[in-house]
Amino acid sequence: MASVSNWIERYSNEMELYSNGMANVKSQPGSLRAERASLTRRRIAAAARGLFASHGYGATTLREVADAADVAVQTIYAVFGSKANILRELRSGLVTDTAADAAFGAAVAASSAPQALDLFARSIRLRWETGHDIVAIHTEAASTDPTIRDEVEAVLAGRRQGIGRLARSLATMQPSLDSGQLTAVIDALTLPEVYAELVVVDGWSADAYETWLADVFRQLVLRGDSKDGGAVSDAGSGEQLEVVVDRLQGEIAELRRSRRRQVEAADADRRAIERALHDGVQQHLVALAVDLQRVAALVDGDPAAAKALLNEMTANLREALTETTELAQEIYPALLEGRGFATALRSAAERAGVTVLVDVPAVADYPPQISAAVYWACVEALSSSSPGSEATVSVLVADGAIVFEVAVAGRHPAARLDRLRDRIEALDGRLNVENEDLGTRVHGWLPLSR
Repeated sequence: MASVSNWIERYSNEMELYSNGMANVKSQPGSLRAERASLTRRRIAAAARGLFASHGYGATTLREVADAADVAVQTIYAVFGSKANILRELRSGLVTDTAADAAFGAAVAASSAPQALDLFARSIRLRWETGHDIVAIHTEAASTDPTIRDEVEAVLAGRRQGIGRLARSLATMQPSLDSGQLTAVIDALTLPEVYAELVVVDGWSADAYETWLADVFRQLVLRGDSKDGGAVSDAGSGEQLEVVVDRLQGEIAELRRSRRRQVEAADADRRAIERALHDGVQQHLVALAVDLQRVAALVDGDPAAAKALLNEMTANLREALTETTELAQEIYPALLEGRGFATALRSAAERAGVTVLVDVPAVADYPPQISAAVYWACVEALSSSSPGSEATVSVLVADGAIVFEVAVAGRHPAARLDRLRDRIEALDGRLNVENEDLGTRVHGWLPLSR
């Protein structure tokens, strides 16, 4: 959710700390190796965090992390072993935030409900102030990596258990409370997405968020006793608060459905790639292996037949190379980075047998994750076109966002619309689909900075 400039500033601060740390290490030769290793690990993690947040976890390569951290790729493999392990390092720091843990422990042990609520609001503020971006990174990674998804679910289960402990403690002080319902409501109110929406998007200070959260808690538990002694600002009446909570719970439920759809879509893509490799490239390679044995048998006794068979094998090899190239384009088009959005989209339309008119700015230098999202959204929309039909794609930049529209002659399957919408909304964008008599019109909007 943070802008790239925010991450540059944070990354620069991390690098300054690293430089100061290295200066200290050099002045203490006895601890040189261990301290250098620790500082290098932090340097890599800081660089990766900035790239994951600004460019996306999936779009970031270890080579890019190495360049940003000013280390060799081999160093990253030696220190972490994989990109997923860097993510686990970041998560470990978030889950074991000492200050946030101390505030939460004090909240559970508090002797009065107002004190417990204030301390809990402080613990949530401290955790998300330093780590809401890490949660967003994990959400993206979990949509494509089942192992990370399972790990995230385990962390979320632990979080809900912790909130349940607090809710039960509060219920002993306020017997009228339903600890189960209170757990669900507090879980919804303290999601990192709420913090990001209020602080990062709307510009609240972390102090304002903490005060608001404490006041909302008091409204829920103490029925109106706000922290500053007046009415609960921003929370409104109990009825208004219920509306807010209902909306948040609805959004959370949709977010979870969206995550499941993304995982299912990623699994379906993997199965499709496996089938394409098995039915296409693998069959060509098997045929080539058999033909090589035939050539070996013919080369001495019948050179002319061997030559003819070699020519046939060459044609088959070219076909296999073509299929491999097309499959690689379907996984991620090299043209998108090498020659730009318009060229990549025209190539995709050509493969689908669709004539497409592309109206894209001459210089379309968008962030990689934005280019990829718009590209795949357009390709998905074009997939509903019949071969031989015509389509139009227009892209423009306005008010810090990229706006695109795809018009095709055909109706887009409802099940695939969810996939299209999930891809755009994952980057805080919006998507609208209009099914008309003559076809489908897809409108999309994506902010260029998050």
